[in-house]
Amino acid sequence: MLILFICFGPALTGNAMEAAKSLPGIQKPYEYSSYDAVISGVASTTEGSSMLTVSGSFKNNYWEPFCNIDVYLKAVMQDGGEKKAKRFYLGDLLEDESGKFELAVPSMPGIDHLELMFTYEICSTRHDTPADFISIIIPWPSP
Repeated sequence: MLILFICFGPALTGNAMEAAKSLPGIQKPYEYSSYDAVISGVASTTEGSSMLTVSGSFKNNYWEPFCNIDVYLKAVMQDGGEKKAKRFYLGDLLEDESGKFELAVPSMPGIDHLELMFTYEICSTRHDTPADFISIIIPWPSP
């Protein structure tokens, strides 16, 4: 199953949006929702920092547990190059359980967009089917 979602504008409400507004720098809230998962968070840089951080939460919205959830982040440059963050292992989540993640890449001119990728397995079928994934594209403004 391939799920692709493009986030074009602010989609968060409440505390996450308020926290994003209070930081000096660039903030880009994102949100994804499907029958599988609910994912939301903020991509941000802070004034004076050389890192671009993406943090958020992943909630299992499915009726079965997820196993081996990995989170990947890459910054895709305007020239086609990529800067990748280290993998973040979120682990396993039961139905309606949430987990938090945070990844970072160097902040630099020329970033076109960020790609946040989640791979996971449905625990009951993990030996019979390939891993599922969710990809979220976060447009990134040029400084």
